[in-house]
Amino acid sequence: MLNETFAVTQNLIVTFQRDGAVCLRKILLPDEVTSLRDGIDANLAHPSARAKLASEPDDPGAFIEDFCSWQENERYRSLIFDSSIGAVAGRLMKSTTVRLYTITCCPRRLALARARHGTGPALLQYRRSYEL
Repeated sequence: MLNETFAVTQNLIVTFQRDGAVCLRKILLPDEVTSLRDGIDANLAHPSARAKLASEPDDPGAFIEDFCSWQENERYRSLIFDSSIGAVAGRLMKSTTVRLYTITCCPRRLALARARHGTGPALLQYRRSYEL
């Protein structure tokens, strides 16, 4: 799916060329966000042999890194190859070719204050980084 409503403005291109990064809000369609969440949940339930626990024992949750898991995770592959991310990256870089260097998903489970006291569910926050 391509997000036809997401526009790469000249301002975004200039900012990316100058700073090397931009914040792209609403680049993904709602179904893509849901699919990505499902992919992250599946990755957390069945991490690859490359997964590493990167948090300390006294952290309020687990910080897990699982490298190159897009190769085994259909939801990740779909987002990489079927969404507008590649086309947007190409426009930002002023390039006709985009090469995937790495995609690292680093979810961190954070406990809400209520969860720490056993009165409510824990919050799951997703942090993603994309390097192109």
